[in-house]
Amino acid sequence: MIKSMTGFGSISHEDNVASVSVTARSVNHRYLDIQLRLSSHLAEIEPQLRELVQQKVVRGRVELGVNLQTKMTPSVELDLNEPLIEKIAKAAEMVSDRELVGEGLSAGELLRFPNVINVREQPLNKEIWQAACDTVIKTTRQALDDLDGMRQREGEFLQADLIARSTE
Repeated sequence: MIKSMTGFGSISHEDNVASVSVTARSVNHRYLDIQLRLSSHLAEIEPQLRELVQQKVVRGRVELGVNLQTKMTPSVELDLNEPLIEKIAKAAEMVSDRELVGEGLSAGELLRFPNVINVREQPLNKEIWQAACDTVIKTTRQALDDLDGMRQREGEFLQADLIARSTE
C-alpha cells in the first residue's frame, strides 16, 4: 500500500487531571526527521513520544506539538534576594538624603526591581503527574493514528491516480 508523505492529525482530550492537545504534521523528507514542540516540563517523556512517532512513521519530517495544562494548581514558593533588597534600600535612602527625590521606596516599588523576588513553582505530586503524562501519551497515540489514517487515504488517491495514468 502506498502512503502519502504528507498528513495531519490533531486531538484534544480533557479529564479531571489535565487538558491536552496534540498536533502531528508530516511532510516529504528523505529520512525520518522528528521535530518535537513541548514545554520544558514534558522533557522527561520526550523519548517515549519520539518512540511513538517512530512506531507510526518510517519516513518524512514530522512535527509533533504537545500542549499540557494541568487542572491542579501547583503550589509556589517565593525567594527574596535580601542582600539585593538591602542594597537597593540603602541606595534609595542615600538618594533621598541628598534630596534628589522625595520619600523612600514603597514595598511594591522595591519588589518590581529585577531579581528581587523569585517565584518557584513546586512540582505536582507523582500520582497526578503520572496521570497527566499518561494522558499526553494516549492523546499523542490518537493524533498519530489520525495522521497515519490521513496518509493512508491520500496514498490510496495517489495509487488510484497512478493506475489511471498508467492505463491511458
